[in-house]
Amino acid sequence: MDNTFPVYRDTLNKILRQFPKLETTTLLEIQEYAASIPNDNTRKNTCVLIRWAFNTVLHKPIDWRDLPYPKRKRKIQPIYSHEEAMKIFNSVKHEKQKAILALIIDQGLRISEPCPILIADCNSKERSIILRSAKGDEDRVIYPSEFVWKLIKSYWKKYEKKITDKYLFDGQVKGNPYTEESIRGFVRQHCWLSGVPYKQVHAFRRYSITFSHEHGASLPALAERSGHKTTRTIEKHYLNHSPAYLKTAASPFQHGRYLDLRND
Repeated sequence: MDNTFPVYRDTLNKILRQFPKLETTTLLEIQEYAASIPNDNTRKNTCVLIRWAFNTVLHKPIDWRDLPYPKRKRKIQPIYSHEEAMKIFNSVKHEKQKAILALIIDQGLRISEPCPILIADCNSKERSIILRSAKGDEDRVIYPSEFVWKLIKSYWKKYEKKITDKYLFDGQVKGNPYTEESIRGFVRQHCWLSGVPYKQVHAFRRYSITFSHEHGASLPALAERSGHKTTRTIEKHYLNHSPAYLKTAASPFQHGRYLDLRND
């Protein structure tokens, strides 16, 4: 489940506890409060909600440049290599777990996205699945590969699934969806079994998007498949794992023209 709303709600409650009469609070008081927050994410959320409250609710516009937003820091997030991803995947023998992990890797899904898939939204003829209320509360359609469909059919047969069932992937109790915690649990277990460091489930999403780009997928197609409105997020957060323009840049050590670095 997307936890954006609970985070924003809790942050807004903290702001209102700090400033019970927000409408009479001065800009300087707000700036000092936000600047005192050491955590970058919390400070960013605080600034976002302060602007929302003043601009939308109180109709007292605040320019974003007047608030101490944290400076953006470029971080390289963990990603599984192709060899690591396949070692983990091949270690999974459980039909349901294998089908879920295959779908995540195949389509670069977020950990929350396979859990609530409805059987009514699966079309084997078109080989399509509708993801309902994904991040941003938006729907989108994905087209799993034939290999993944075969794994889903194998799981379907093994578990004697019926077209009248609600969820594609049931949790421990039939009729309830599979959970994010269960996905984390079996991925962590199979990382250990395969001797691969656990890098979080989202590292499969980075691997999938990077792999697809390296093998010819366009940025607009990747953005649409992965649920982003523009290619900006793909370019900023995923392509740094596969910067072709950097890998192919000429080096002084190419073509056999090496400097003699021996000491005189």
